Amino acid sequence: MYKIIHTTRFKKDLKKFRNNIPKTEIISDCIELLESGGVMNIPPEMKPHKLK
Repeated sequence: MYKIIHTTRFKKDLKKFRNNIPKTEIISDCIELLESGGVMNIPPEMKPHKLK
């Protein structure tokens, strides 16, 4: 079980999607998956990839 740290940047980015309910639900689902099992728990349709 991982602990997600919500940074100021994350909070600002999440605020942009506040009025877009479908995207907010997808983001919260993804965060729950990351919290429960890390990157290995993300399904392929969410396209986990290395960042540059």
